[in-house]
Amino acid sequence: MVVLESLFFQYPDSQFQLNIDNLGFDQGSKSAIIGTSGYGKTTMLNIIAGIITPQKGSVKVKDQMINTLGDAERRNFRIQHIGFIFQDFKLIPYLNVMDNILLPYRINSTISMNNETMQSALSIAEELGIDDKMKKYPAKLSQGEKQRVAICRAL
Repeated sequence: MVVLESLFFQYPDSQFQLNIDNLGFDQGSKSAIIGTSGYGKTTMLNIIAGIITPQKGSVKVKDQMINTLGDAERRNFRIQHIGFIFQDFKLIPYLNVMDNILLPYRINSTISMNNETMQSALSIAEELGIDDKMKKYPAKLSQGEKQRVAICRAL
């Protein structure tokens, strides 16, 4: 569950403002955020993910008020509970596909990587049709393959 209440965000030295009175998404539901460029869709997602914090209001994800957490706590919460796919995928060019998929487990000690984790990653990669690309590097992948690697990492 995600709930945004009385939210206000403004970038420094910018006219842009994001104001949300009350917005919620139930667990398992599907929603579409629609708007033209510059309307705050990505900003809202960055707030929900705890990448940036609002100046006012509350952001509740899975019963956790994430906007009250410190930077490290928000990062740990995001890695454990939020699958986030960036527009440019944020793949690490010197890591192969498998290492890019498992990156959250390598950079955060609050989640552990084990054989079950590795098998889960391989299973998701197979479902997404990239299991034959595990040893390739991002530069050798198509845009669609890069996107599927990012989706696999988020899942």
